[in-house]
Amino acid sequence: MYIMPTYVCVCVYILCYWILYTYIRDTSTDFIWEVPEPFDVQPLSGTLLRKEACRLKAFFAPKSAHAFDAEVICYFGQNRKYSKRMKLEGVGKYPHLVAELPSSKKDTILQSKSVGLFSGSEIVIKFNDVPVGATVEKCFDIKNVAPVIGHYSIVKESGGELCDPVFSCSTLEGSVEPHSAHRIKVSYMPNTVNVVSVVYYTLTTQGGVSKTTIKCMGRCKGPKLTISEDCLNFGNIACGTVATSVLHIRNESDVPAVYQLMMDQSSVFSPDVLCGRVGGGMVQSIPVTFTPPRPIAYHRRVCLLIQHHQPLFVDLLGTAFTETVRPAVLLPKHLKYFHKMLKSGLSRFSPEQIQQFIQDGKISVNGSSMTLSDDFTLPSDVAEVVSQIRVPDSTYQMVANDNIRIDAGALPHVSADVQYLQFGYCLERTTSEAKVVNITNHTQGKVMCIWPHSAGNVFQVIPEEREIQAGRTVSFTIAFRPHKPSQFYSNELECFVFYKSLRDYRQIDDYAITPPWCVTVKGFGHTFPPGTETFLPKVAVENRNIVMPASEPGSPVYATTVIKNTGDSPIFYEFQSDPKGIFSVRPERGLLSDSYHVVMVRMLPKEARTYKHVMKIVLNQSAKHDQDVLLSGSGEHPLVSLEHKGQLYFRPTCVGASSSIPYKIQNLCRLPLHYQWRVTSGSRECHVLVSPTSGTIQPHEVQHHLWEFSPLESVSYCLTATLSVQASSKHKRSKKCKLPLELHGEGCVGKITCDSVCVDFGTVVIGTSSSRKLVLTNPSLCNLQYQLFTEQTLKEEGRVTAIKMDTSHGVQLSHSEGVLPAGGQCTITVTVKPWENALTVTNIRYKIILTNKKDCSAQVEDILCLLKVNGVYPTLVVTDLKGTGSAGRWSKARLWEMLSIDRLVGALKDEPSVEELRYAIATRHSTRRRVPVRTRALVDFDFGISPVGSPPSIIHLMLKNDGDSRTEWAFQFPEDMYLEPEYWADTGELDEIEQHELHLTSQKLFQVSPKRGHMEPGQQQKVVLTASHDQVIKGQLPVLLKINKGREVLLNFRSTTIEGGTSLIRLPQEYSFAPIAIGCTAPPRQSFKVYNGGDDTVSYEIDTSPLETMKEENYMMDVVQCLQPKGEIPPHQSIAIEFVFSPLEAKRYVVDLFVNLSNGDSAQVTFVGDGVQSPGLGGQQEDGGNQGEETNKPSSALTDYLFPVEQKKLHVPAHRQIHFQEELGTLSVEQLRFGHLSLFTFHHKLVQVTNTSAHTVSFIWELPEAAKEVLKLYPPSGYLQPGETCLSKVTFYSQCSPSFHDFDLQCKMMNESKFAAYQDALAKWEDTQEEKQHLFTVTSRDL
Repeated sequence: MYIMPTYVCVCVYILCYWILYTYIRDTSTDFIWEVPEPFDVQPLSGTLLRKEACRLKAFFAPKSAHAFDAEVICYFGQNRKYSKRMKLEGVGKYPHLVAELPSSKKDTILQSKSVGLFSGSEIVIKFNDVPVGATVEKCFDIKNVAPVIGHYSIVKESGGELCDPVFSCSTLEGSVEPHSAHRIKVSYMPNTVNVVSVVYYTLTTQGGVSKTTIKCMGRCKGPKLTISEDCLNFGNIACGTVATSVLHIRNESDVPAVYQLMMDQSSVFSPDVLCGRVGGGMVQSIPVTFTPPRPIAYHRRVCLLIQHHQPLFVDLLGTAFTETVRPAVLLPKHLKYFHKMLKSGLSRFSPEQIQQFIQDGKISVNGSSMTLSDDFTLPSDVAEVVSQIRVPDSTYQMVANDNIRIDAGALPHVSADVQYLQFGYCLERTTSEAKVVNITNHTQGKVMCIWPHSAGNVFQVIPEEREIQAGRTVSFTIAFRPHKPSQFYSNELECFVFYKSLRDYRQIDDYAITPPWCVTVKGFGHTFPPGTETFLPKVAVENRNIVMPASEPGSPVYATTVIKNTGDSPIFYEFQSDPKGIFSVRPERGLLSDSYHVVMVRMLPKEARTYKHVMKIVLNQSAKHDQDVLLSGSGEHPLVSLEHKGQLYFRPTCVGASSSIPYKIQNLCRLPLHYQWRVTSGSRECHVLVSPTSGTIQPHEVQHHLWEFSPLESVSYCLTATLSVQASSKHKRSKKCKLPLELHGEGCVGKITCDSVCVDFGTVVIGTSSSRKLVLTNPSLCNLQYQLFTEQTLKEEGRVTAIKMDTSHGVQLSHSEGVLPAGGQCTITVTVKPWENALTVTNIRYKIILTNKKDCSAQVEDILCLLKVNGVYPTLVVTDLKGTGSAGRWSKARLWEMLSIDRLVGALKDEPSVEELRYAIATRHSTRRRVPVRTRALVDFDFGISPVGSPPSIIHLMLKNDGDSRTEWAFQFPEDMYLEPEYWADTGELDEIEQHELHLTSQKLFQVSPKRGHMEPGQQQKVVLTASHDQVIKGQLPVLLKINKGREVLLNFRSTTIEGGTSLIRLPQEYSFAPIAIGCTAPPRQSFKVYNGGDDTVSYEIDTSPLETMKEENYMMDVVQCLQPKGEIPPHQSIAIEFVFSPLEAKRYVVDLFVNLSNGDSAQVTFVGDGVQSPGLGGQQEDGGNQGEETNKPSSALTDYLFPVEQKKLHVPAHRQIHFQEELGTLSVEQLRFGHLSLFTFHHKLVQVTNTSAHTVSFIWELPEAAKEVLKLYPPSGYLQPGETCLSKVTFYSQCSPSFHDFDLQCKMMNESKFAAYQDALAKWEDTQEEKQHLFTVTSRDL
């Protein structure tokens, strides 16, 4: 039995397998399992009957993350005699769940930037602005990256007792299959406008291995309403007429809004509608009618109460007149005048009093403003009132009483002792018991009180008009006289109070006009007899559980709700007051005859604690219809928690650099707090920064602030920072709370070292690269942010170039910047790719990034290591050559010249061009038979002239890699580089040259062996070039010598094969004399060599008539003389025709001479010579010197005079490097250079002749006829035993006129053993032939 291996979560999950165990014997048996942990088998023991099967469970419950395998044993039979074994395997794994963002919603769900920066992981779900009452859903994914099932739970962190549950999570626990994901929805439904809600969910796996925080943030967006005008002016109209104006309410947001005008339609200013609904982006127009009954100025400030919005206020003003009464016309500018007068206290004085002050000089008027003189003092009561003017809670008071309350918080100008009059039950058509309203004048002048709509109203005011002296109170009686049974009555009574002098416009100046004050009293009553059932109220309260925003003790906060009348009968409602005075409602009571009323709730906490109150709404004055509204809120003090008990430790930091660490603060209260950090520097200077320095932290939000520490000295620091937090309140200045934070840090000096001080890459081919690994170590106690840069120096022959740049040519770093931890290491890869044929020395420097540029003792930069690389191109050089076959008849110098070896070596030493480096050997191809030439290096390889049927001309070249890098080379024939196209693309048309090259290739006229190879530095390899002479042809074939990543040289292989018995003379088209100094009395002879490649002797004759013409043109002086105008050229030999060039002027001489040959050919050769300026002979010997001493060398001055420029020399190697096994011997040198010698002197050279064979050899020196005059060899011949050596002395005698000499000497060696055997065989053959002449044999038997 065997259980397949699987993965199981550590300490969390138990995996089980079913095992079918069958007993096949004829008797019953007991069994028991022996199972090691963490495996188990159930049941562990039992009894099996005959041929019974038992199903068992195997369990795997690992307790650590390891691979487990165990062998379990089942014992059965009598005395457990028998056993069966089974192997169990399993792997314990920790679960790992990750909260990630859905890829399709990355635009709405943004991952926090703090992930990876702070401890743990966190994602942020931003809901942005959501309309109040709306619900928005967003998602995140829980991915299981482990191979085991992951169980998770999502726990919401508590936000306190009054945490408004605006966020909800669709799933709070579950499991995720291996390598799969679950999507979780988060909903946000806000209900408090302009409040930012923050909640944290914690995703934990079973076992607590991983933990992820999900931060949800959202802001509740409410409506944004504006009114078209802050003031509606109905103008000056006659009493009894009507004026209409329109008030436009615009909703600039996409959130619908419910509004209500806090007034009655029975007012002097009567709107068509009192409440309504404005959709998002819509405009609501409300016509307002002005019907003045009395000839006075009217003004009233009306409150527009809006759900989830601050109240708006509009000023309504107009003036009425009659034929007899014309009051001062009230304009909007007078409201502005009044605001200014209010602040100075002048609004407490009547217009006639103000005019008197102006006449007395106590007040000066400047346009629309009034200024008090220095000697004018306000009365004490007025000054006290002015000092109390403020705007702390004006909104609530203006909602309660819509008078002009710019003076909110101070004593009003006019006040009423009651705002509501409750008359209760009254029989219809009767008058109830009257109630009294007292109006008090708080000004310094006489005022008039007028109740304009009292007559004909169910609520009557007696008297309707009355004067009030300054500081006095007048009582008015109000009676309730209903006219219908079983009705609720509600009416708002308006009382307009104004200075008496305003009744006549002629009594007052324009700047002293003061708007009237409107005092309202609301009367309530009904005609339902006691015990009678009133209307059944059908009321819907939009929110019965109102959670008030948090506030500091003494600071009020507000909320709104809507009471909706869902029936068709009016409803009288009344909010019972809070006995503790914490919660209050405006309006407290009203008659709900419209569809709905907007109600404002205020909370004024007295101390920092939670408040809850159940406020009853009494409907239709019946207790059985009461409804409850739960009001809850809290008074809060700013409360912030600092991480680690107010301690923050920075890691050791490099002096001049900076280190950062996050620090967590949490708002523990329900108030949004404004915070600000301040750092107190210690005794030692350093820089400590925090980001952000100030801002707002929302309720229960956790913020991570990044602290940055920049030390300036290598010391320890201890600083103190202070966090000041303050609740932002509109009505009361909040008290600041300060929390200290201790900062600890240490500055130290940073340094970076490298494991290798100097790295030598050696020789690297240009175009290739070489890499090495460097280990950087930070031995200091601080993390170092570093940057690497290079400083490069090129060292070539004759120049040194320094290059300093961020990234040097040919040097690449795997990374040039980073952070090296304290005591840590990192590995960088340095790749060099040389770009110049020179030695490159590169200094790798490092620079520690310093955030503080102030002077400090930090080590900013230093050298890490030194890199050396020698960039080279692969090179080849020809060190020797040897001709065999038909080429064996030519000397090494002749072959060297024929093959242009000096030019080839010079071309190989030059640097390749970009075109040459474009292709490698393997890619140097073309679809054209004539491959394009991409090099300017062209070299002629001339195999000479040979008759047809001659042995092949074989030239052995010794190639050597004289560089420091591996060289790969190839001789590429046209057929090697030709890519044959498809048959349909091949035109089949070849030009004459292509046909010729194709013929040479097919006949294998030229061959190279080997055609390609590679050599290590210093290695040599012999290449054999062969030109066959099987047919008469003049062959020419381009062959490309290609060095991989190096030069290309085009070799022009040439060979001429002629018919036997013919002659062929090859003459150059131009010959250049060596430059000769003018005035030279004995110019040297110069040789013009002509080679006869045929089998017959050829006679030549040079037409010297052009020389005679040149002589006549140069004052009958022989500028050019031909010393051998006629002669013969032996077959397969060359002769030197001597010329003397004697220039008269420092210029170039050119003459064309015709050479006529005996075979009928003729050729024109252009001879060119340059005359150069003669130097002074400053090196003449003085008298008394060694004039009688014979010397072999001329003085340097004389040499320069005679031979200013030596004839072109061939750099033929003197020592032989190519050897063959069948050779008889060798020479120690193959070239003798005697240099410049004075006339009539001699010079010796030694040549060592060695027998390298196993036979006795003889040697003999053969000299050309011309050489016999100046050269002597001793001994001229001799015999050498195997391994024997003989020294031959070569003596050069300078006995003729000055000339250049170049001779080919031959040392012929013969195998004497073979020659002796040949002589013996020849003697025997001759004896046999002679014997045959004298002896005969008679074969006839007849004799």
